[in-house]
Amino acid sequence: MNYDLNQVSHSDRGVLLKKEEEEKVAEVAEKLQSYCVSEPVKCPLIFGASDVVKDKVSFSAFGFLDGEVSLTGKLKALDDKWIQVLFEPPELKVGALEF
Repeated sequence: MNYDLNQVSHSDRGVLLKKEEEEKVAEVAEKLQSYCVSEPVKCPLIFGASDVVKDKVSFSAFGFLDGEVSLTGKLKALDDKWIQVLFEPPELKVGALEF
């Protein structure tokens, strides 16, 4: 199964696959579908008990000025399969300055 999925990662997202390789990958994807949970929003294995999302990106401006941008958000269930993440305004830190 890994072999077929690795083919996709080395083929421009599957665009360069031959027809028979594409069919193999589709077959594997269909098999994997059986492992999906019916209501992912309610699954504790996916989200646990947390409803807070954090994302942080570090960067270096001009090669010497370190900084980071961080986002904090909350999960909002739209229905039994879809979730929306509502982010607060981003926090920017450049050197010792915070914005």
